[in-house]
Amino acid sequence: MGELILRPARFADASILYVWRNDMASIKASLSGEAVEWNRHQKWLSDLLIEGENRIFIAELRGVAIAMVRFDMIDDGGYEASWIIAPEMRGKRLGRVVLEAAVELYPKVKLIARIRVDNLPSRKIALQNGFRLSSERDGICVFTRHRC
Repeated sequence: MGELILRPARFADASILYVWRNDMASIKASLSGEAVEWNRHQKWLSDLLIEGENRIFIAELRGVAIAMVRFDMIDDGGYEASWIIAPEMRGKRLGRVVLEAAVELYPKVKLIARIRVDNLPSRKIALQNGFRLSSERDGICVFTRHRC
């Protein structure tokens, strides 16, 4: 695959994360189904980087940012995983590899992923990384991954 690395996101990544998040395919796949306004995005990222419990990573391939993976703490001490592949990198089978590298950072933690039922690429990526469908309701599939 080459030199895939995960690094913690920085505030300097705000612009690229904003572009990726507001790409039409990302909007359609998001749970809200809506674009995010720039000032709200900046505040969200700033708050996320300051808080201690949630994490956001940028995946880089040969020094080029190709994806984002985020882990938000949930009530039981586990994390909800979410990811976005850069629009220009979609369809290159990178999602599985990116998520695989990210979940290895949390080897003994319960992870969940909430994915729209019509988001087949993300559902496939979750399944390829050991997540199993645990429920489906109101058009959202909940996938769970347990590791011991």
